[in-house]
Amino acid sequence: MLSILFHSAEQKIKEGKQINLSLQETNRLHAIKEFLSKPQLEFYSIQTLAERAYMNRTKLQAGFKQLFGQTIKDYAIDAKLSKAYELLSNKAKTSININEIARMVGYRSPHYFAVAFKQKSPSEVKVRATE
Repeated sequence: MLSILFHSAEQKIKEGKQINLSLQETNRLHAIKEFLSKPQLEFYSIQTLAERAYMNRTKLQAGFKQLFGQTIKDYAIDAKLSKAYELLSNKAKTSININEIARMVGYRSPHYFAVAFKQKSPSEVKVRATE
């Protein structure tokens, strides 16, 4: 019976239809969003996040996108880059260098931070920072 329900939910997701989220599931998705908003050095897999939210992977991914309009990966990257933009904007007031900022927002490698930051335009990062 459970496999039929999961298969039905996956089909709805593939067809682009809205999925039903209970209040409890919606609250869990908000908690995952809040968790991802905090800078982290560790990368969390979708499976780990699904376990944390007590959901299956498919519902987590579809529910997150339905609720917040972004994939989990895109949201996590935008959250990091928004914080980086904020820190870089205040760089003149502090003595933090770019390598330190990269580490503070969760990038172990300044190179990967620079690549990720360049992929997003500053205006796009700035808009995300104010949302």
